[in-house]
Amino acid sequence: MKTLTISPRFFAIEKKNYTDWKFAFWRELFQNSLDAGAGKIECLITESGENYSIIQFNDDGKGMSQKVLEDVFLTMGETTKLDGNTTGGYGKARNLTCFSADYYKIISQDYICEGIGANYEIKKGKQFVRGVKFEAKIEATKDELIERFKQIVYLSRINSIIILNGENLNDSYRMGTFCREMDCGFVYANKSNEKIKNKLIVRVDGLVTFVHYTAAKAGVTVEIHLKNSRDILSATRDNLNYKYKTQLDEFLGELAADTTSALKDRSRRYIKYINKSKAFVSRIKEILSGGKEVSINQIIPANLIPAAQTAIVKQIINSSPDSSYSGGNVALSDRVLPLRQEYLTKSTCPVLDSMVIYSDTNNENIKKVIKFYDPTENNGTIGADRHKFIKQWKSICEIIGEELSNLTKTEYLWAVGFCFDDDAIAMHMKNEGVSYVMINPVNNDGKLKYSLNNKKDLTRLTVSACHEFVHVAGFNLHNQDFVIYYDALLERVMPRIKDIFQACTDAKNS
Repeated sequence: MKTLTISPRFFAIEKKNYTDWKFAFWRELFQNSLDAGAGKIECLITESGENYSIIQFNDDGKGMSQKVLEDVFLTMGETTKLDGNTTGGYGKARNLTCFSADYYKIISQDYICEGIGANYEIKKGKQFVRGVKFEAKIEATKDELIERFKQIVYLSRINSIIILNGENLNDSYRMGTFCREMDCGFVYANKSNEKIKNKLIVRVDGLVTFVHYTAAKAGVTVEIHLKNSRDILSATRDNLNYKYKTQLDEFLGELAADTTSALKDRSRRYIKYINKSKAFVSRIKEILSGGKEVSINQIIPANLIPAAQTAIVKQIINSSPDSSYSGGNVALSDRVLPLRQEYLTKSTCPVLDSMVIYSDTNNENIKKVIKFYDPTENNGTIGADRHKFIKQWKSICEIIGEELSNLTKTEYLWAVGFCFDDDAIAMHMKNEGVSYVMINPVNNDGKLKYSLNNKKDLTRLTVSACHEFVHVAGFNLHNQDFVIYYDALLERVMPRIKDIFQACTDAKNS
C-alpha cells in the first residue's frame, strides 16, 4: 500500500490560511514553550540573504522525548495538548513553524532532528539539552520578524523571561477594567493606552491569538475561556468558530455604534421585558386599485401578536383583485373582521402592555425612581404624568415609524420603553424580532426631564426618535449610510412636526 506524499509546496500554501503568518509563527512557538512550562525564552534573529532570516528560539521547558517528537510532533493531526490547561491542540502549528520553512532543526533532551518540509532525520545528540532549541530559515526580513515578535510580547501577559537579540523584553499593556462576560470569554477595556486604541485583542491564558481593529476609542481585550478554547477558536487560531464569531461580530457592531455603552460593566445592567409577545407595527401606505390611500392600521390595530402580524399584513396587501380590498373599497369585510377580532388585544393600555425597562446606572437618585416607571410594580399603572409621557413617546414613534417604512418600503415590529442610563438620551435594542425604542425620561436628580406641553421638548424627542429608528432599519454603525438615512428620515418627519404636536396633545388628553 502506498503512502501519501506531501510536497513542500503544500506547506508553503498553508501560510495563506493565516491572516498574518509571521505573527502566527511567533504565537505558535510561544504557545509551545509556555505549555511546556518554560521560565525563560531566548530568541536570536539574523539575516540570511535577501528577504530571508535565520531564527533561533530556545526555551527551558520540559522538552520532548524522541517518542513524542516522532509520534506526535512529526505526525500531522496528533497532539499532546488534551487537557484543559493548555491551548492549541489542533496539530496544525508545526505546518507553519517547521514544515513551511526552508529548513528546520530541533534539539531537545538527547536527540537532534533536522528536516525540510515532510522529510526529516533524527540522530543522537552529544549532550543532554534541557527544554527545546529550535532553529529555522524562513522567508521574511529580520525587521519584519522583530516587529511581530515584540508585538506578541507587548499584547500578551507572559510570566517568563523573554530575551530577543540580547534585549530583555518585559513591557506589556494593562487589560484595564472588566466590562462583561460573553460565551467565549471575559471582556476588558483600557481607555488610556494610545498604543492599543482601536484594537480588539483576543487572548488565551494571557497569550495573544489574534487582533481585530475597531472603531472603539479604547483598547479592548477578550480573554478566552481556557477550558473551552479548542471549541471556541478556529483551527488556525486566527478567529473564532461560527457561534462565537457571530457574538464577537455583534459586539464589534456595538463598539462601532456606541463605544461607551458597549464597554460598560454589564454586571449592573437590568432588563425587564413586559409581554414580549406583543408589539406595534410601522404603518405602510398602499395605493389600492381605486386610487384611495389606506394605512394598514386602519384595517388592523397596531398592537398585535408579532408571530401572526406579518402573515396578516401580507394577506391583506396581497389579496386577489376580486377581494373586498380592491376597487377602492376599503370597508372591513367578513374576511378581515375575524382576523381583526382574533388579534385585538384586551389591554387597557397597549403602550404599557408591550414595553421594556432598561437600567444601567450608578446614580442612586435614578435607581430609586425606576420602580415608578415599571407597570408590573404598580398594578399595571405608572402614574399620570409618566403614563402621558410614554404615550407621547409612542405617538412620536408611530409617526416616525410610518415615515421610515414609507422611506425603506419595509415593515418594522417595534415597541417602546424606558432606559435609565447615565450616558444615553435614547436607545435601541432588538430582541426576538422586535425593535425596542427607549427614551431616558429622567435627569440626574431622578425627576422627569421633559415637559408634556413644551414644543421644544417634543421636538427634542422627535429628533431622538429619528436617530433610534434609523438603527431600527438596521443601520447600527454611525457611518455614512447612517447619516444618509438619518437625514432622509428627518426630511420626511420635520414637515409633519405639527402632526406630531397634535398627536402628543391627543395622547396627553386621552
